[in-house]
Amino acid sequence: MNNFALRSSEWGALATGHSSSVEPSHSNITANFATLARRQELLTTNEAPEGAEFAFIRSVVSQADSRLASLEEEISRLRVRLRQLEWEHASLSRDRAQNKGILSPLRKMPSEVLGEIFSWNLASAYETRTRCPSCADYVFSRTTWKIRSLWILSTPSLTLLPWCRSASTISFFRFPSLSRLIG
Repeated sequence: MNNFALRSSEWGALATGHSSSVEPSHSNITANFATLARRQELLTTNEAPEGAEFAFIRSVVSQADSRLASLEEEISRLRVRLRQLEWEHASLSRDRAQNKGILSPLRKMPSEVLGEIFSWNLASAYETRTRCPSCADYVFSRTTWKIRSLWILSTPSLTLLPWCRSASTISFFRFPSLSRLIG
């Protein structure tokens, strides 16, 4: 039953998949099949490996351990790099959003005009009393603090709304499509 009369160099070649000879010989192919069959047999039974088998399997395990350690080191290095890239991405996204807000065409509009647009789109006093301010259709705080303060301070009808003063939100717009203009 001992078909493992292979030299140690053949075991290493079989373990790594590399052969020292350019042309695989018939005996190497036969040995590879025999070794693979024996390995499968050892996996499915409780038999102990014999001398050369033990050395071969130990070398395969050792090579796998070394490759796993190398892969774990590389994974660790790549995780650190991934965290750096994610931080850079988040930082750049924040900067981009802030700079994009600076380019908003609404910044060029006079605050009086913007105040009038908002006051035209506020719901009537009846709707305001019957609906809950927390059910806002539009969150006013999505605009910049400067624009928000200009609108509220320059438009008396906005300062009368209690939720504008406390939560910086305006609710009950008749035309929610205005929310696309800001942001």
